[in-house]
Amino acid sequence: MPKPDTVRERLEKMGTTFKPVPRALGNERVIQAEENKPFTPSKVMQQKIEKVIRVIEGYHAKMNNDSESYLALFYDLKKTEKEFIDLLKEAEQRKLNIPSPFIRRIEAIRAKINDKPLYQRSF
Repeated sequence: MPKPDTVRERLEKMGTTFKPVPRALGNERVIQAEENKPFTPSKVMQQKIEKVIRVIEGYHAKMNNDSESYLALFYDLKKTEKEFIDLLKEAEQRKLNIPSPFIRRIEAIRAKINDKPLYQRSF
């Protein structure tokens, strides 16, 4: 029966094996350029709004899949929707320069929140 390796021997074996990591082709310059851009108030606000949108979409997906905690998710969804509306009001008051495709996405979500009764919403 072979003698089992000690922890030290296994770690030494792991340390000597080298696994090359493939490099991304052509993306290095794009990543560096994005990292060097300064954060502007509009970009920070856009990131906050995107985060809230992802949370809202996540709640809708969870509500469709999990019927046991539907009410808890519903109340969390309402809080998040209120936060979304408050962020939009803040962005409008500050008159930030947000790109038009993102504004169209925001307006579509705002219309779904404000216009439709709850039982008719579909995200």
